[in-house]
Amino acid sequence: GEPSAAAAVDCLRNLRRKTATELSSLGELLSQLSRLDEAVAAHERAARLRPTARRLQLLGEAHAATGALDRATQTLSLAIRLAPTASAPYATLGYAHGRRERFVESRAAFAGAVALAPSDAASYYGLGLTLRYTGEAARSVGALRAAEAR
Repeated sequence: GEPSAAAAVDCLRNLRRKTATELSSLGELLSQLSRLDEAVAAHERAARLRPTARRLQLLGEAHAATGALDRATQTLSLAIRLAPTASAPYATLGYAHGRRERFVESRAAFAGAVALAPSDAASYYGLGLTLRYTGEAARSVGALRAAEAR
């Protein structure tokens, strides 16, 4: 059979010298296992070794999952500066701002994600929910319909 995620984590942990790629993989596996504090630590090490937008995106997601929303928004903003045409950091930033009830910032982040990835239903959905909170009901319905159409 295939190795379990826990076995893969053990394998990655036992490597003597971990590369940034291995640490990112370890962080993703730990996130899947809901071992979030360990995931944050692995992603932080990976981002320190070789900071890329993708690694910072994963770190931002991990911070958001642990509830460290200030750190998540800071990290995701840095990911956006490194790769301004990648939609994923914008969408995750939208969710993080929404969880902090900063709906104007959330709307802007989701609008950026939609502009960069117009086929992404999740970004339209996030934008639609955020627009509802900012009192833009008609635009909210339009964004939610766009999400359904994708």
